[in-house]
Amino acid sequence: MLARKSRVLCVGLVCLDIIQECSSFPEEDSDQRCSSIRWQRGGNAANNCTVLSQIGLDCEFLGSFSMHTELGFIKKDFEDHGICIDHCPTRKGNAEKSFLDSFPVSTVLINCKNGSRTIIHSKGDLPELSLENFKQLDLSEYSWIHFEGRNIEAISSMMDSIRQWRDMHSTGTCALPTISVELEKPKPGLLSLAILADIIFIGKDFALYHEWNEMESAIEGMSNHVHEGAIIVCTWGEHGSSAARLHSSIELNLEGHKAITKELFHSPAYPPSTVLDTLGAGDTFVAGFIRAFSAHIPLQKALQFACKVAGAKVGMKGFSEIREAYIEILKDFPEIRP
Repeated sequence: MLARKSRVLCVGLVCLDIIQECSSFPEEDSDQRCSSIRWQRGGNAANNCTVLSQIGLDCEFLGSFSMHTELGFIKKDFEDHGICIDHCPTRKGNAEKSFLDSFPVSTVLINCKNGSRTIIHSKGDLPELSLENFKQLDLSEYSWIHFEGRNIEAISSMMDSIRQWRDMHSTGTCALPTISVELEKPKPGLLSLAILADIIFIGKDFALYHEWNEMESAIEGMSNHVHEGAIIVCTWGEHGSSAARLHSSIELNLEGHKAITKELFHSPAYPPSTVLDTLGAGDTFVAGFIRAFSAHIPLQKALQFACKVAGAKVGMKGFSEIREAYIEILKDFPEIRP
């Protein structure tokens, strides 16, 4: 029997965020000063790790790095947060281009009036992560593997390889590592990743792209694309989040198949008194849910915990105060150890 580890692996993108805070959102063709500017390590999966590292879980990031020396601070920031990056491939990129042209870069405008963030993203030309990179991992090291929905063909192959590994090595009723995927961007093809995951996170933009105009309809629509026993989690900004666990009934439907039933749960949002920075709020929610559900607490309470951590995040700039907020939130969740 394999020794089971508790590390969480987040697979996806790391990018450079160039963040400018503005007193108000600039008008087109205007000239306006920002109140502050900073560089920050970004990307959904990278942000998931930033939060997880502060709320009590050992974590690892897997994604492509660049050899440009100007980006050394990104690796150092991972290391400063205690996030493992040992298996990340380093790509050469195009030597004739600057790091701003070859590495993924997001220019972010934060409106200080309401904390909203507007993102303009440059993909760069770094090769995406491959299945061969993923196969270098020892899957017994991980209790949970979370994927950022992108690079569909490669990610699908990675998820399928985990399922095959679980079939060979898992014992009992709990198949580990847990597989989760975040479907956030309104892109064609991402829906195909859902069937391979145990937990599916749906973003509002992705839901609206599929004409699911509210959380309940998003969960209903997604339930046709996942396997029995899957958990669907949908976030909707200030309206909170909803989730459902799918079960198959012993009764047959009109077509003679087992009917699929859903237990539906909801949590309100927990906004701070002042919203300062919404950048990374969704990434914080996902990390909070992984932390809570890893502690084997009920789905309803996992939603509440994730919403509270995400709510605390938008009341701060960046992620530096997540740990303090987490310790305070734990007072309402004694099941989760610090």
